[in-house]
Amino acid sequence: MNRFLLTSLLVGLGVTACRNKDENRPQNLPVDADGDGYAATIDCDDADPAVFPSAEEVCDGIDNDCDSAVDENVGSVFYADLDGDLQGDPTAEVLACEAGAGLVDNANDCDDTNPSVYTGAAEACDLIDNDCDTEVDEDVQTTFYADVDGDGYGDDATAVAACEAPTGHVTTGGDCDDLDIERNPGLEEICDGKDNDCNGDIDSDAIDRLSAWPDSDGDGFGASDGSPIAVCEAPSGYVENNDDCDDTAAAVNPDAAEVCDAIDNNCDDATDDVDLDLDLYTDAACVGGTDCNDDNGDINPGAADTWYDGVDSDCGLNDDYDADTDG
Repeated sequence: MNRFLLTSLLVGLGVTACRNKDENRPQNLPVDADGDGYAATIDCDDADPAVFPSAEEVCDGIDNDCDSAVDENVGSVFYADLDGDLQGDPTAEVLACEAGAGLVDNANDCDDTNPSVYTGAAEACDLIDNDCDTEVDEDVQTTFYADVDGDGYGDDATAVAACEAPTGHVTTGGDCDDLDIERNPGLEEICDGKDNDCNGDIDSDAIDRLSAWPDSDGDGFGASDGSPIAVCEAPSGYVENNDDCDDTAAAVNPDAAEVCDAIDNNCDDATDDVDLDLDLYTDAACVGGTDCNDDNGDINPGAADTWYDGVDSDCGLNDDYDADTDG
């Protein structure tokens, strides 16, 4: 066999062998560029081995399981916080992987347009539910009372809670008669037949009460040794003085006339000091008296005697006609 024929035979055999080998290889294999076991035809991202139809969805902003939904059922619930008080609006729910700007993880704000309103805020008297407890101005309102008579005290029965005083109202109650300016708890009690200080008693402990003493003998003078009572008006059997030195004898009192009876009739601390003519000498008829004529102020032991006038001016009991006393 010549060289040409041999060469042609070998080439022919080689071509046949190559053809047979290619015919045994699978044709049109699917492409899996990321090697995740899923062909590009069903892998929604054949460049990312973590993305394929049976992958677990994680919160990363990617459709990991190729179901056309991103981060479904794996994010956290957040709430919009428009007023920046760190509490969210329960009606503004957002599903996200993390709290971004304007989002918080609570829904405690009852007014997300007002930064002073949120759960835990201090309640202020402003007609707003500041602390989100569904109550408005609780425990911060002031109690006011209508003050009709303008004395600064109001009638307890008119109490009203408010942030500001209504017209004609005050913060102090206790007025027992809001139509009488002379009656309120701030006044002192006086004797006028009214309960001025609103303590429930009339004229009790009045600052202008007077003292009255018992007048047992009814002579208009109270016993000097009697026990006084404080009253607005002396009751029967009492008078407003204690000048009677003997309240058992109506004839003995400062207005009585002194008589010679061994009694201090006029309560001047002197007994039988009868001096009708006011010459400072007691009637000789009384014990210790020396005035021989207590009806004439010119006749008393201190007067100068005039001889031969028939009058014993000095009460000396001498003969008015015997100046030389020779008898």
